[in-house]
Order: sequence, then structure tokens, then C-alpha cells
Amino acid sequence: MVQRFLKWMRSPARMSMSFDDRAYRLGEAVDLTVELRARKNLQIIEGRLDLVVEKRYAEQQTRMVATRESRIVTRGPKTHLHPRVEILEHHEQFVHSTAVFVKNGQVLSGKTVQWSPRLNIGPKPHPSAVIGLFTWYLLAALRVPDGDEIKHAMEITVEQDGS
Repeated sequence: MVQRFLKWMRSPARMSMSFDDRAYRLGEAVDLTVELRARKNLQIIEGRLDLVVEKRYAEQQTRMVATRESRIVTRGPKTHLHPRVEILEHHEQFVHSTAVFVKNGQVLSGKTVQWSPRLNIGPKPHPSAVIGLFTWYLLAALRVPDGDEIKHAMEITVEQDGS
């Protein structure tokens, strides 16, 4: 938590994002406003907007496990097999749709700049988006020359067919 705060304090800019707070469907477009307030002069290589899907699911797996039982009456240990049920939790992320909203830009220290990108949500779900708990979010990222990125993410509601 402290490291996250310190990173935010050292960030060369503050970014925010706004869009209509409603449920979107596959195939629709999201109109946004991305705002950047520079704390120092910034060269921007590229600004992009990603619609990211985070998928979480669990699967149950049963496997046979050998246990040894020591017996005094009979000679030597006896091995028994018994089932062991395990729950495997999975967490995957993938980019569903993307849009570039600025290339080779510059923002002067103390200035605020706004962009109004439109992100077209792809009409089809990702092939692995079948079963699980899904969280969708928009990620705005500005790539700067030192290889770093200034990022801001917000959750968004996207309904798939049958949702």
C-alpha cells in the first residue's frame, strides 16, 4: 500500500477517465474522456485504451493418493490408496479490444490535456470466455520515452449474450 502511494506521488502525471456508467454489450462503442495533468514536461510515444477481461474460475480434481499404514500384527507397512479432492483456482487476463488515442504527443508541466477516444467493443467474446466469473475494465496507458507507462484503470460492465 505504501509503495503504491509512493509510486503515485513520483508519477510524472495524474490520469483520470470518465464514460457513461451503464451496461455495454459486445459490438457497442464506449465514448470516453481521458484527462492527463502533467507534473513535468512529458513526451508521449503512444496512448492506448484496452478493454481487459479478468476471468476467475475453479475446477475440482480428484486424484488417488497412497498412504502407508504401519501394522504390528502383520509384517511391514501396508499401502492404501484413497481419493483426495483438490480445488484448483485459475486467474487469467486478456485484452478483448483496443484503441490508440494519441501518437507522438507532448504535454507541458502544469497543463491538463483531454482526449475523447472511442473504443469499439469487439462483437464476439474471447474463445476462453465461456465459464467463470468475469470482471471487465478499461485500462488507459500512456507510453513515455523512458520505457515506463502511466496507467489508469476503471471497471466497466460488459454483458455477453445470455448475461
